[in-house]
Amino acid sequence: TYHPAQVRLGWGKGHLIVLASLEDRDVYSTSTGPNQSFWLMGDVFEMFLQVEGHLEYVELHVTPNGHP
Repeated sequence: TYHPAQVRLGWGKGHLIVLASLEDRDVYSTSTGPNQSFWLMGDVFEMFLQVEGHLEYVELHVTPNGHP
């Protein structure tokens, strides 16, 4: 089940800033470290960033227990 979320993006001094507020009644993740298949292990915040006009993109994940 999907729940409401608010995400804000900003930038400054060469940095992208992402602030996300996610609603979830049962927050969990069985991840134990970086670079795992987080989407199969519970909750995950995913970001897909692409420069307009380019095929390449960057995919970023963050789990509730802090694994990137």
